[in-house]
Order: sequence, then structure tokens, then C-alpha cells
Amino acid sequence: MWLIKCTCMLRRLLFFLLFLCGTIGCDKSSKTVDAPVSNKVLAVSTVLATFSESEKPDTPVEDPKHAQAPPAEKQPAYIVVEINKRGRGFAYIAKIADGVHVVHNKNIGKSYSEIDSSTLTLSPDGQRVAYCAKSDGKWFVVVDKREYGPFDDKGPPVFSPDNRHIAFEAQTANSWYLHIDDLKSTPTFSFFNKPAFSADSKTVLRFENTEDEKKFRLVFSSLTFGSPQTIPLQNINVIMDNGNTRIAVIDRPGDKYQVKRINFSDPQNIQDGVVYDAVRNLVFSQDGEHMAYVAQKGTASFLVFDGKEAAIPAGIYPWPPVIRPDNKGVGIIIVGKKGAYMHQAFFDDGIRTPQKYKECADLTYSRDGKHHAYVAIRNERFLIVTNGIEGPMFDRVISPQFSPDGKFLIYRARQDGKRFVVVADSTGKIIREHPGYERVFDTIFTEDGKSVAYGIKDGRQLWWKVEKL
Repeated sequence: MWLIKCTCMLRRLLFFLLFLCGTIGCDKSSKTVDAPVSNKVLAVSTVLATFSESEKPDTPVEDPKHAQAPPAEKQPAYIVVEINKRGRGFAYIAKIADGVHVVHNKNIGKSYSEIDSSTLTLSPDGQRVAYCAKSDGKWFVVVDKREYGPFDDKGPPVFSPDNRHIAFEAQTANSWYLHIDDLKSTPTFSFFNKPAFSADSKTVLRFENTEDEKKFRLVFSSLTFGSPQTIPLQNINVIMDNGNTRIAVIDRPGDKYQVKRINFSDPQNIQDGVVYDAVRNLVFSQDGEHMAYVAQKGTASFLVFDGKEAAIPAGIYPWPPVIRPDNKGVGIIIVGKKGAYMHQAFFDDGIRTPQKYKECADLTYSRDGKHHAYVAIRNERFLIVTNGIEGPMFDRVISPQFSPDGKFLIYRARQDGKRFVVVADSTGKIIREHPGYERVFDTIFTEDGKSVAYGIKDGRQLWWKVEKL
């Protein structure tokens, strides 16, 4: 009897809820929200897209990290491609008939007269897309097929870390505005950098120019532009850490230079560094806890690491320094009178690099700091130098990376017009070369650290490739 009564009560309650939904309406959004996309690296090879025969390249050859092709080599123009760094989404720009369109995760967008390829942006999870497009002489910012505009000019769109919000700058008449979703800021003179979201996606930072060419400002606000906090600056050199929690600024008090450190959570609590005659090449560590830069006192140059100074040889410093992942020291590329080489400060592992290269770049360390590698150029040929030992030469090599356990080194190479991924051991000795393709995109290790994953373009196909180390 008790079970029968309970069943009847449940039926009455269900009927009442259905009646309530039918008369006043129910929020069904929970049923339409897509399941969250995994943040793990896609660990299986798969075809992302097949370009149709009607889709043509939109831009001439422009692949900065694969530049310096032999002059006699005539290459076709590229379709502009953006691939989520974990293989969870893609977008590309292609010409079709008399227009240009974006294809995002196989969804074809509207055709426009022009699309600014530098603004093609995927959300962190790869499931949203934004870009700037022109129609009838006016610019629009397109977000998931929705158009914002028309505008006279525009800046690149930026997604929040939680994928939910979009921010971009746009000009209407003589004024610039920051747009966050459906809201826009009060007008300003112009901007000198694209906006940035905090790690929790609750705060937006905009970088504003002023009518005084020597004065700038950082403005922190909520997503609705509430509770703004403004920090005046005399310089526009600003960087952020990888986690979007800290900002560092090279400011200019008078005729000197000074690094200021700011937290997103408390922007008015500014940490001032030492004043120098010059400061450049500011960089955060991978975890955002440490900072390094090149400073100058008179004619002497120093590496500054968390406030500590180490004198460095005279020369040109073309790249920011690299902080070891174990945070014990800093490496930097120096171009001296006899050539380019690597220099280490605050920690001496006994490895010396001769000054014999035309250029060096892409310095990287293993997580434990025991191994390092960089790209070097000699006689117009490229090679990887690992712990001072030279690897084989190629037409081009870029982006060396150590595996999480430090046992492997991977990098991308180009030889005889083909691009491929090279797997070496921790000493730089090549273990294998993966197949060659028309294009190879950024590499990443799978979660277990046993495979390397990357996007490739080969003919009319776009792939996500996963290869064992």
C-alpha cells in the first residue's frame, strides 16, 4: 500500500511539473548545452578536413618559421590554417568563386570580399571561431557566424580562457571602443595591443594609447566595464605570463627604464624593479613565478633574474632569455663579433658553445634543466645543437622540444621541399624521421608523453597526426 501511494504521488508531481512547463515555460538550456570538450591532447590520428576542389589558396606563401626557401623553388600559395594545439578543432580560410570564406570544424561560413588572415582565432577548446572580414568596404568581426559591425577599422578578436566570452577593438568614426560580447566601452583614442582576459575569465585588460604620444595606460575592468582600475605608463612594452595571472611592464621614468610587475587580481599593488639605462627582452618563466630580462648600465650589459644581476658578454641579444624549468638559471643567445652562441648565467653546467654560427634561435631546456637545445645556422644550413653537440644539417629546422621525461628531443625539419618531424634522443642523436608532408604545424606531446601529435596539410587533406616517439 505504501508503494502504491508513493507511486501515485510521484505521478501527480510529474503531471504538475509538466503542466507548469506548458503554462509558464521551462529553461531547457541545460538540455542544449554541449558536453565540455576534453582538454587532453587528441591521441589518435584522424582526418580533420578535405578541401573541396573549388577552394583555392587565399594568400601567397607565408610561413615565417619555414622561410628561406631556395630562390629557384616556386611554391604554391597556402590556404591559411589554424589548428587547435590539442587537435580539438580547426579552421581555414580559402577563396571560393569571387569571395573568401572560413570553414570551422567542417561548417562553412559566409563569403566575404576579404578576410584578414592574421585575425583567424580559435577558442581554447577549438569549438568556437572568430575573425575579421570585409564587406562593401566595411569591417565586421565575425564570431561563430554572428557579425559585429560594420566598423571603419578593427583589432584581432580574443576568446576568454573559459571559451565563453569574446573581446575585440573596433573603430567607429574617429573613436575606438573595446567590445566585450554585446557591450562596448567608452571611446578612447586608440589601442596599442589586443585585449587580454584574466585566468578566471572575469577581468579584462585593455591597453590604451592617449593623445599624448608619451603617455599610455592599462585599464582593468569587469566584463561589464565595471570597477575600472587605471595604471598610467610611459612605455608600451607589456608582456603577460602563460597563465594570464601576471603582467610585466617596461616603464620609462624620465630617461631611465624600469620593470614593473602587476597581478591581475590586485593591479594597484605594483612591484617596482631597479632603474637601468636600458631594459629589453622581458620574459616570464613557464610557471609565471619568475622573470628575467636584459638590462644595461652605461656600456655594461646584465641578465637580471628575479632581481639578481649577472654580467653578460657584449653583443646583440636578438631573443628574450630562457629561464630553465628548474628555475636555477637563465640561458640567452648572444651574437658577438665572431658569431652567435649560447650563454648561461646563474648556473654553470660546464657546457661551452663556440662563437661560430651565423645565427642561433629557439633555445629550450628539458624539465629537469639537464639538457638544452637550440637552432643554429652555418653556411646557410640549419642544425640542432644539443648540450653543445651538433646534429645533422637540414634545409631548415625549427622548434626543438624535450619530452616530459627528458629522454627525447623532437623538432620540425624541412629537406628537399618536404617537412617532417624528427625524433632524437636527449643527446641529439636522431632516432627516426617521421613521414614528410607539404606542411607540418606545431608539435605537442600526448598526455602519457609517449607520442608526438601535430597537424599536417598534405594535398587536399588536413590531418591530426599522432606518432610514437
